[in-house]
Amino acid sequence: GVIIAWREEVMKRERKGGDGPGEGELLRGRLVAARLVAMASGERLKVVGAYAPGRQEQRGRAAEVVREEGERAGEHTERERQAVEEFWTKLEESAGEEGVAIVGDLNAELAEALRRRGAEGKAQDERLQAVVENKRLEPKTAGEATWYGKEGEESEIDHILVTRDDGAWWGRTETRPGVSVKDHRTVWTEYRGGQLQASGGGRSAEGGGEVGEADQGGVGSVRGSDGDSDERGADDDG
Repeated sequence: GVIIAWREEVMKRERKGGDGPGEGELLRGRLVAARLVAMASGERLKVVGAYAPGRQEQRGRAAEVVREEGERAGEHTERERQAVEEFWTKLEESAGEEGVAIVGDLNAELAEALRRRGAEGKAQDERLQAVVENKRLEPKTAGEATWYGKEGEESEIDHILVTRDDGAWWGRTETRPGVSVKDHRTVWTEYRGGQLQASGGGRSAEGGGEVGEADQGGVGSVRGSDGDSDERGADDDG
């Protein structure tokens, strides 16, 4: 499953009394969203917590078969193919707003990560790259693997993707250990609160906080820079 958590002294819900349009559970067990407001600046941020079907599991493989064989999904059922398609369609829809951060285990790699390890992209890798390009997202990547397999395999499948035009809101990115050695490494990036000021010809940002992709379940958290987030998810994939 997926959880979005935030420090209430740093962020607050934009809407009181329930979820607004495009919030809450967008796809059961796979996508959730919340619109938040930075307490220090009033800047708004839509956080989408995402957990994609695995590339190697049955549903993920269905997408690969469809890419190779068209609508003939071989031994994979139409329902499984649709589950993969539904995830990526809804993810792309959720990214179609300003001020978005997509956070989680997307079980897919970007072109740069694939080039770095000399791997060929699969169907879900292509979908991820398309979402980034079509929706003008900026990957906040540390440039290193987040998942390690038993046979020495590795891949960078955990992501934070933000609206490209909001680059001044975001700072450095790093990975940190998961709950245990069997977990994915988590991805963290600095969120500067959206306090934009003129600085020469561009924009600068001030404020405090971090957005983190916590572990294998694609858990997103927004937290103050002096605190910790303990929410965790679980799965395995490569």
